[in-house]
Amino acid sequence: MDNMKPIAHWSEDRFWTDALDVYVEQRSAGRRRLCLDLDRLDAYLVQGDSAAHQLVDAMCSVREHEGSEGHRGAPRLVMALLVHLAQSAESRTSLVRGKQA
Repeated sequence: MDNMKPIAHWSEDRFWTDALDVYVEQRSAGRRRLCLDLDRLDAYLVQGDSAAHQLVDAMCSVREHEGSEGHRGAPRLVMALLVHLAQSAESRTSLVRGKQA
């Protein structure tokens, strides 16, 4: 018997959709660069709840739900991931809806 629960689609998770909205807003406003502080990034990525760990489930949802559609969610997740990574490298203010980092 398979006890695995179905994987929710990444687009149902505000962690990703809010960050993607920020990415789109930033690009529309003309932003061309994100800066990453690699020291802070290293520390952030090893945290158990970091974007890196959440990305695993999100990409699984792309494979499960979008296989026949050409994996259109994958590039969107990368865009959202970039926002979260940049936020980890910036000051206390998050790019995602002004939340405190």
